[in-house]
Amino acid sequence: MGTQGGDLEIFETDYAETTYRDLVNGPRVVSRKSLGEPVRITPMTGEFILFSSHRIHAVGASVGNVARITISFFVGLRDDRSPALVWA
Repeated sequence: MGTQGGDLEIFETDYAETTYRDLVNGPRVVSRKSLGEPVRITPMTGEFILFSSHRIHAVGASVGNVARITISFFVGLRDDRSPALVWA
């Protein structure tokens, strides 16, 4: 059996549009009922998925006997003349 699950869900809602920032000392939960339907992406081996982390997003559980490797980092732009910055 391979791996199943692990779909990426990206909602149109930006974190700034929610009370997420007000929950710094408590649960970091935003009700799905307030978010609408997400775009679902099923990752394939070797794919690179780049999206704005300002959008509320979630990853479903992976089930199976194959390790799933996820790497996350940030990419930023200072202006249109400077090189992109990458940090973790």
